[in-house]
Amino acid sequence: AAGATTAQSVGALLAACVQTLRALESANVDAMRALETIEFCFRLDPRFFEQVAALRALRLLLAQVARACAIESPAPAFISALPAMRMLSRRDPWVNILRQTATTFAALVGGADAVGAVAFDSKLETTSELGRRVARNTPIILAEESRLGLVHDPASGSWFLDQLTREHGSLFSIQDFNLSPSGSCDRARQQVLLGRSLEMLLIRIVKHHLEGRRRVGVVSKRADQRAQRTQDLKI
Repeated sequence: AAGATTAQSVGALLAACVQTLRALESANVDAMRALETIEFCFRLDPRFFEQVAALRALRLLLAQVARACAIESPAPAFISALPAMRMLSRRDPWVNILRQTATTFAALVGGADAVGAVAFDSKLETTSELGRRVARNTPIILAEESRLGLVHDPASGSWFLDQLTREHGSLFSIQDFNLSPSGSCDRARQQVLLGRSLEMLLIRIVKHHLEGRRRVGVVSKRADQRAQRTQDLKI
């Protein structure tokens, strides 16, 4: 999630999954057992619909990986979701509450098995008791009081989300990861290719910002004072 697009994050996670399966296979670990021992952690940003679709597509793609490994009736992948640290603001930490509410809601709608949050003032030197309490309560309220944790697939039946999920899933093919026994899966090469694509993405973002076509972030002119007061809050 360090500057990557959603599609790049999904691709990197799938590539890491294949690399781990290969390593466990070389250690004579059964493919089904190996897949069951892997927990997938996906970092989310506030783009709600895109994150929901990415989580749903990731689960479908992992099922394709299992079938490619000749695993019959694989157990559902365990996916945890956390907020991307790069989206958190230090100058105006209060807005992080809204951003993490969006990521938590997206994680639950997208079908994540475990959802987490961090203190909204975690970018400051020390976190406050209020920040830790909000981080703890946000997933609980959405999962239990809003009943999102009791619904099998909250996004089911939405044509828009189903179509967006298919679009994300169609970006990848299992052949891209070469699951054959003789296939090459060089982690160093993957990191070089991903690094190049992230570098090109960063150049494009900076160019759009300089041209006024994209805003990097918006904060209050009094953000510094409010950030300082956050550290002194007591419950």
